[in-house]
Amino acid sequence: MRALTDKIRPRHCRTESAEVRSLNYPALVSAPSRGPSIGFLVGGIFMTLEELKRIFPDATESTWHRHRNGGGWVQNTAFVDATAMVSDAALVYDDAQVYGDARVSCNTLVYGNARVSGNARVYGDARVYGDAWSRSTFTLSGRTHSLSVCAYGKIAIGCTVHTIAEWRRLGKKIANNANISKEQFAELKIMFNAAVAWMKLHKVDKPTKG
Repeated sequence: MRALTDKIRPRHCRTESAEVRSLNYPALVSAPSRGPSIGFLVGGIFMTLEELKRIFPDATESTWHRHRNGGGWVQNTAFVDATAMVSDAALVYDDAQVYGDARVSCNTLVYGNARVSGNARVYGDARVYGDAWSRSTFTLSGRTHSLSVCAYGKIAIGCTVHTIAEWRRLGKKIANNANISKEQFAELKIMFNAAVAWMKLHKVDKPTKG
């Protein structure tokens, strides 16, 4: 499903700025500071189904529902935990998922295969989409390199990102091409194994599809 365009006359939101609190990976989370602001509050009340249909003409009460915590519209193909919040001006749709105590507020759109979880706070005019995620994460710094879990099933070492399987298959070749010493490689291997264990524990070791 496409991202929203300014089909609705822009309205001011009660939040001052766009920000993703918890995790903010470059090119994964879009929080534009320019361009039209798409607001869905009309006179300070909830967006009605008729107003939702102006954006998604096929929307019905059988295909969308209001989230009980916050009142925002959620497409039935998406998932939002009962403990999470989707505010009255936010939308969650496609195959997006919002878990835990995450808060999706103001004019935020969460869609595609995006995942928002933990204590993440997404608000303002943020757009979270594609294979993006916003959550607490895992990062280690060694003597020469840093390692982090940067998406579902993916680990970044320095600026290089691969899935677990790709790192296992290509890691030694990449290390040789980068002139990484045996001692450095041994340290990275320990860091890698720790990251894999963390990902399996939190069930984020499989790349998303889509």
